[in-house]
Amino acid sequence: MKAFKSLLVMAILLLSMVAIQSASAALSDRLNVEWIEVNDDSFDISADEADHSDSLNLDRGEEVEVKVKVNALVDVQDIEVSAELTGDRYSKYRRDMTYDFTRPFDLDTGDSDVITLNLKVPEDLEEVGDYYKLRIRVADKDSFSFEKTIQIRVKGIDESNAIIIDDFSFSPEEVVVGRAFTALVRVENLGDSALDDLKVTVRIPALNVQDVEYLDADDEIEPDDFQKFEELLLRIPLDAKPGTYDVEVIVTFDKYEEVTKTGQIKVVAEKAAGGSDEEKTVINVPSSQEVTAGSSTVYPLMISNPGKTSKTYSITVSGLADWATYKLEPSAVIVVPAESSQTVLLSVTPNAGAQGEKSFVVSVQTPTETKQIPLTAKISSAAGTTDWKKVQNGLVIALIVLVIILIILGLIIGFTKLRDSGNKEEESQTYY
Repeated sequence: MKAFKSLLVMAILLLSMVAIQSASAALSDRLNVEWIEVNDDSFDISADEADHSDSLNLDRGEEVEVKVKVNALVDVQDIEVSAELTGDRYSKYRRDMTYDFTRPFDLDTGDSDVITLNLKVPEDLEEVGDYYKLRIRVADKDSFSFEKTIQIRVKGIDESNAIIIDDFSFSPEEVVVGRAFTALVRVENLGDSALDDLKVTVRIPALNVQDVEYLDADDEIEPDDFQKFEELLLRIPLDAKPGTYDVEVIVTFDKYEEVTKTGQIKVVAEKAAGGSDEEKTVINVPSSQEVTAGSSTVYPLMISNPGKTSKTYSITVSGLADWATYKLEPSAVIVVPAESSQTVLLSVTPNAGAQGEKSFVVSVQTPTETKQIPLTAKISSAAGTTDWKKVQNGLVIALIVLVIILIILGLIIGFTKLRDSGNKEEESQTYY
């Protein structure tokens, strides 16, 4: 029985060796893959299936260099080598980052070559900490095929590059000299830890104007989360020359790190804005109002239609959902007859805890045109101690005035009595 078991084990070993030799021969008859390196790390080419023990840790945004050495055992034509990072849901939109390949090339018998391919891990790759696959393929015209799959574990980006400016926009994109525009900036945290010390600066260096917004003290941006900054307001100086200006968007984080992107804004003269004055809608509204937290203030929107036909206007308000409520009267949709004007009252009520200068945007739309007007509200704290002090000061002043009046009245009465007493003495002397 023991002899039978021994013979069975030997038979299995022999069959395994034959299978391995057959496989090696199949791979080595024409073209041999000698070694593979990824970012200078070597990988076993005998295993073509990836597991977690055969893996590589990469950071978001990291460059990936793949090297493959091949040699020809016979003349081989149309060899192709490729590498692809799979598992990215947006791979079809950024193949230039996650896929690289060679043009077909030939090797003569005994020749060898080292092929270098370059990939990049997308910065916004989802599911940080999960495993992706790096597939390396070698093939030729006559169907020789080799594939190596390596597990890739993606980590968060280095903290010095953790914040990126995901998107930004300016409204309106064309600004009249002397008027203002708002900037909306969206940032994303690609790191492994939450960040709470962000500052966003939007500036036009050529005009020496800028605005700054900070992340609220009690807020933080979690990993893979976004934060919008929408209270940035820049006013174009009256003496600015018409033209296109660079606008810098700078996000400072982790005390000393910063990231910058640049956009452009078009500045136009008053007469050039909006085209023909005879047809374009004219909107008049105070750009800023003062209001106390918890109470309301009204922005009268006077909409003038200088055209030859009536127009329907839709009014929307954005940028104040976090700090105030609003109401439009008589309606958010109005019809203004030709060559006429109509006023819509925008009532803004800041929340009880709101304070400081807040910015928001009113959009007035027709089917053919859109106007966006940046407005501000200067919010003071709710009435309380400050108002009582004013009352106290008023009472003190009133009391002082009352005392002065009483003194004057006393003097007048005193002088009057003295004069009457003198008259009586004169009359008495004449009588006698």
